Amino acid sequence: MIQAARLASIRRAIPTDEEIAELLGLETAAVKAWGQGELLAREEHERLVGLDVVVEMLIGVLEPSSIRKWLAGFNAHLANRRPTDLLRHGRVSYVVGAIEALIPGSFA
Repeated sequence: MIQAARLASIRRAIPTDEEIAELLGLETAAVKAWGQGELLAREEHERLVGLDVVVEMLIGVLEPSSIRKWLAGFNAHLANRRPTDLLRHGRVSYVVGAIEALIPGSFA
């Protein structure tokens, strides 16, 4: 149930399982299975949870239609790396820091 809610949250900005899988370097079947409550390998699960956390933060800062572009774009706050590349390697905290830099009044 929680996984389905997390997937629904991600879909606010990234509407298809195919796009989610592509961003995270996963198989589409894994995204679908996770949304149906199936257990995945720890690394796959963590990528999806990390993406949910990041999308949740970005929803408050960017328009949903801009989030996918932000995730796939090179980012100066990430040493010109793409947020998706970091999410694929479990570096959610780095991406969170880059998001905090977007927030007016933030000290990131």
